[in-house]
Amino acid sequence: MTAIALSPNRPKLSEVVRMARARMRFENVEASQSDKTYVNFLNEFKKSNFDSWIFFREGQKALNDKCLPHIERDWDCVEVGDILIADGHILDFEILNPFTNKPKRMMWVVWFDGRSNMPLGWEISPTENTQAIATAMRRAILCLGKIPKIAYLDNGKAFRGKFFSEAKDFRQEAFTGLFERFGIKPIYAWPYHGESKPVERFFKTFSELERRAFSFVGGSIADKPPRLMRGDKIHRALHDRRTQGNIPVIEEGHRAIATWIEEYADRPQRGHLNGKTPREVFAPGQGPGFNAEQDAALRILMSAHEIRQIKRDGIKLPGSDVKFYHPDLYGRQGQSALVRFDWQDRSRIFVYGFDGNFICTAEPRNKVHPAAAHLGTDEERQELERQIALRRGAEKLTLGPARALFENTILPEVRFQQEQLGLKGQAPLSSDSRRQLSSLAETQGEPNELSQSERDDVDEVLRELEAAHAEREVPAWEKARGLSDFDRYEALIEIEAEGTSLPQAEKNWMSLFERGDTYKRHRDHFEQYQMKVAYQHGA
Repeated sequence: MTAIALSPNRPKLSEVVRMARARMRFENVEASQSDKTYVNFLNEFKKSNFDSWIFFREGQKALNDKCLPHIERDWDCVEVGDILIADGHILDFEILNPFTNKPKRMMWVVWFDGRSNMPLGWEISPTENTQAIATAMRRAILCLGKIPKIAYLDNGKAFRGKFFSEAKDFRQEAFTGLFERFGIKPIYAWPYHGESKPVERFFKTFSELERRAFSFVGGSIADKPPRLMRGDKIHRALHDRRTQGNIPVIEEGHRAIATWIEEYADRPQRGHLNGKTPREVFAPGQGPGFNAEQDAALRILMSAHEIRQIKRDGIKLPGSDVKFYHPDLYGRQGQSALVRFDWQDRSRIFVYGFDGNFICTAEPRNKVHPAAAHLGTDEERQELERQIALRRGAEKLTLGPARALFENTILPEVRFQQEQLGLKGQAPLSSDSRRQLSSLAETQGEPNELSQSERDDVDEVLRELEAAHAEREVPAWEKARGLSDFDRYEALIEIEAEGTSLPQAEKNWMSLFERGDTYKRHRDHFEQYQMKVAYQHGA
């Protein structure tokens, strides 16, 4: 009977009794006891062998959740900021996705101080990704005012990313492992052990805020509000009338979370806080903070990054029409660059070349009034004047070097070529001389043709120029720079398959391209193409 009861299909006790009686009849075993007696026997067996009952009927996770003893941490052994705990939580209310403009239950990533139970930094994103974790970590470090010693992380894929744990050559990966840069030791929670992540209890408390949101949808089918139930038209109509179809945007979600955390920080808590509030425990251990230079370094190292193309009017971020510009971007039109930015701070972006060198900090370009000089305000006229000055400055960047090139290089070379051909350099003609020469040409017809010896000299010079140009063969990887990023990556794959060693700059470009959106969307195509060319060239 116990073997039947311990089936992983979890039969009810009444079903166990019936199956046991059928088995006893088949084996000619007398079953003289009542069903109630057998049920009582099974209940006693369950009490005496609860661990086996749970393991065989419900599995290993249930054994961990219901039977195995907890390992209780003594948080008094650490100081504020020694251990920061991070985890992700899918919000139970909808926010407008900035990439699709559709409502979505966004992912909330939060960093939490283990000693004080104080939430320090967070980020809202469509998915749990390494960039959201890094952004939230930067904010937590700024709030903490010092670098933590331990980062206690979930065991999920995003937290295990190479972006955090592995240190690569800067020229190959652009940026080394995040934790290693700051001397932080990462440790990971046991898989499927929710009790090993203290932040999970905080998420249960956080559900209080989620239920306040007018876009609350619940975390499960049983938790859905009435308006989402099938056929409940009244609650749906009341909700539509109250909200007018409005869905909070990310900025409103951040503001609501910040307001609630301020309230939460002043609540007395039991446990290792012993009736103190998180703020009371956190404040004495808060660090001295960071200066402007250190803050900028943190922002650069942990901000979001994209591979974007530099246009004549600057750089656009994904999902935005705002153009960011700086004079140092002038002349780089058509080049790709690594752009780092903070989704919550759109006032600037940091632009890097594929060699890892910093180019500039670009700011948004403002549109100008169509008739600012006549109809615009003082601010609009000043903006127009500023952009005109910016345009003229860019023009000088081209014309100034062009004039210097003409004076220092082109003109001396032209004079040298004239001397080699036996021609004497002459002073520039005045306007009157030009008119006289023009009228003379009209009356006398075309100038005399070159003699045969002169034509032979010219042909010889042309042949020498063509030979010199032919001697320089443009490498295939250099030709690929004129292609689109998609075609350029394919071309470099084929060049490598042919056995040609690529320059380090091209390898850097390929590495950064593989971290961009285009590669992620076409990953399967690129992997198949790589196998195809490797097979063709026997690589």
